[in-house]
Amino acid sequence: MTMRSSANVARRSSSGCTNATASCGPLGNALRFSAPSQNPVYNWIMQKQCTKCQQVKPFSEFHRYKRSADGYKSRCKPCNTAETVRWQRENKEQYMARYSAWVAGNRDKTRAASKRWNERNRGVGYQRRVAKFGREVENERSRQWAAANREKTRAWKARWKKANPEAVAAFTGKRRAALRNAIPAWANEQAILDIYRECRNHPDHHVDHIVPLVSKIVCGLHCEANLQIILAVENYSKNNRRWPDMP
Repeated sequence: MTMRSSANVARRSSSGCTNATASCGPLGNALRFSAPSQNPVYNWIMQKQCTKCQQVKPFSEFHRYKRSADGYKSRCKPCNTAETVRWQRENKEQYMARYSAWVAGNRDKTRAASKRWNERNRGVGYQRRVAKFGREVENERSRQWAAANREKTRAWKARWKKANPEAVAAFTGKRRAALRNAIPAWANEQAILDIYRECRNHPDHHVDHIVPLVSKIVCGLHCEANLQIILAVENYSKNNRRWPDMP
């Protein structure tokens, strides 16, 4: 748009459109600017009136639509969403048939979208199902799915253990200690987990209990003060037969 054409648009806007929200331009009521005091050319280009709520909003508030003259839908995003939800509720069977057909023909897109949503909202889906059906029902459903999909469950557990070795090691140590009632109430679980994480930075090393958890003479505690990082070979040789200040 040249300087002369911009000036003509500005003169036409100020002379022919006297209302606070005047309709101008080749698209009629579709494009509007909100105040003569603002830049009329900028507002004329960047704003549009919703045909549902009649509010003048920027183009960013409208979904793109190739068949429209300006490239956007006639209704703003909130109005379009409300209308879509209303139609889905009133035509539930038709909507579900369309949705099922689309999912069947777009498996890869559906899986990718579900994966992105789950990554952004980790745990939200489970909490929603618990709130709707109850924790016991949801846990039973999970157990049934795992029983019917043993290979997938086994593969998922293997991936998780490989990605979280420090958590697995901490859990294993905690479980062994819990069986022997060796975890004191004052133990710092975060400090214990940090020790196992630090051990990952030292290849061929183990997290060792300074005083063994189980011995004929004494039983140590599973707490941060009783853990140390030592060579794996030393840990194997030490076993539960020696510790500091042993008799």
